[in-house]
Amino acid sequence: MRRLFDRVHDALQSGATGEEILEAVDVAAMMGGGPTIMYSCGVYEAHEHFEVCDSTRYCRTLR
Repeated sequence: MRRLFDRVHDALQSGATGEEILEAVDVAAMMGGGPTIMYSCGVYEAHEHFEVCDSTRYCRTLR
């Protein structure tokens, strides 16, 4: 789960919007099926976490 948070954080730092990240998850789920959907929940959770935090700094308080 930690790696998913890191990847979402890095994407936000690189200028990706939350909408772009979630769209990429949707496409990956469509192409990858069941195993991908399992990990997509973690991406959604990370996105919500960084929406609450300031996206310009890294919040270390992970659930």
